Amino acid sequence: TAIVIRSLAIPYLGGLGEVSTHPEYRGKGLATGICQRLVEDFLSSEGSALFLGTVNPDAARIYERLGWRHLYGTELMVNMSGSDLYDDFIRNYFSSAIPSTICEAKPSARIPLIPLVIFPHHWKMLDSNISLYSTNARTQLSCLGLYRRYDYLRSDYGGEWFTLLSEDGKVLGISSAAHKGDKKYEVDGFCHPKYEDFFSPLIQTAVKWCVSREASEIIFNVSKEDTDKENLIRDMAKACNLEKLIKVI
Repeated sequence: TAIVIRSLAIPYLGGLGEVSTHPEYRGKGLATGICQRLVEDFLSSEGSALFLGTVNPDAARIYERLGWRHLYGTELMVNMSGSDLYDDFIRNYFSSAIPSTICEAKPSARIPLIPLVIFPHHWKMLDSNISLYSTNARTQLSCLGLYRRYDYLRSDYGGEWFTLLSEDGKVLGISSAAHKGDKKYEVDGFCHPKYEDFFSPLIQTAVKWCVSREASEIIFNVSKEDTDKENLIRDMAKACNLEKLIKVI
C-alpha cells in the first residue's frame, strides 16, 4: 500500500506516504512498483511536485531510482515533472502568489504548507508551539506529518492555528496559539520573507483569538538570533495597546 495526497486547491502539489509491504513479501519490488505507479499517475494528471519524507537510507535509494531528489536542509525528497528544477519551481510558486485571506487553518492546507515550511527562512525559530525551525538551522524531518503537528494544538492543547492564504490557496504564513493553562497562551508564527508585511496581522489574529478567551498573559518565545522578529512583535503589541498583556522571552 501507499497513498498520494493531492491538494484540491493546488492539484499540482502532492505528498506520498504510508508506504507499507507485508513482511512476508518484502524484497520483491512491490513497494517500488506501487510507488512508480503513483508517480506516473500524479505526473500524468498535471502534477508538478510530489513530496515525501524518509529517514531510511535504503528507502531513499529506491526513491532516487524513481526520480526523487533530496531537498536541502531536510529529510524530504521531491519528484518533479519533466526536467523542472525545484529551485526554479518554488521561486515562481511564491513570486506569483497574491495574499488574500487570513483564516483558521483547514485540512486543505496540509500539502501547501510543506513548501512554506521547508523554504530556508532567515528566522531561526519559525514556531515555538510545535518546535519548528528554519531548515537553515535544523534539519526538517516532517512532510505529511506537518499538518498533524499543528492540528495537535487544537485536539490536545486547547489552541488554534491560522493561515495566510493566497488567492489560489497557497499557504504564505502561519500563526498559532497554544493554551498553557491558567488563561496563559503562547503565540508564534512566520511568513514567507516576501510577505513579511502580513506577519503582524497574522500574529494579531492569533492574539485576538487568545484575548477572546480572556487570556491573562500571552507569551512569545523568540530566538535571541531573531531580533527583527522580536521587534515586529513588540511594535505590534504597542500598536494594539497590548504591551501589558504580551510578554516576549
